[in-house]
Amino acid sequence: MNVLKPQNAIEKNILSDKEYMTAISIGRPRQGHKEGTIKIHIIQILEYIEQKYSKTKYYTNLRIIALLHDTGKFAFLKEVPVYMPEVSDKKCKKLLIASQKFKTKYYNTKNVSFELKKYMFTPIHAEASYQFSKKFIKDKELLKLIKYHDLGIDMALTYKDTKICDTKLFKKVFSNIDLNTYLAFVKCDANNRIDITSRWLKSELKNNNIKIPKLN
Repeated sequence: MNVLKPQNAIEKNILSDKEYMTAISIGRPRQGHKEGTIKIHIIQILEYIEQKYSKTKYYTNLRIIALLHDTGKFAFLKEVPVYMPEVSDKKCKKLLIASQKFKTKYYNTKNVSFELKKYMFTPIHAEASYQFSKKFIKDKELLKLIKYHDLGIDMALTYKDTKICDTKLFKKVFSNIDLNTYLAFVKCDANNRIDITSRWLKSELKNNNIKIPKLN
């Protein structure tokens, strides 16, 4: 099965967009992403979704999140050199120019709330992914899932290192999000890696009296 074959109008718009296809072409094998490019990572997630969630009610949204969640990394080629694929100098220059245009259009630190700035991934590439995703989708709840897709791992890693959890931020985000889809995507995103996020999230949800949904 070709998991990148569009299954609806939104996916068709995404996968036919030149800016999108350029954004997912970046990345070399690195810690946490041994597969290399964002495109390969997306394909792996989509394959996992097909195996585990194809018959669930959140299947369509999981696919859309998978397609869009890491596109914001394209805005940071200069800051994160390992995102630059092995290409010719000429291609490299073109990608860097396109990356800066992408960053200008979709990333502004003024859009990042103060509470999020202490974390690693969420206020940077996830914010850019969120802004870029508005090009294709209007659903605020779905956009929220893209914006916070890495906040779970951000908070889990922070807690692992410091034993501190920003309870106010945790409640603010995870009391007002589609937890079924969020927790499912956390599993999908980590399908080829060690997943510490799901366990920590469920524990913290329980500690904050937030009902934990039963996933299919």
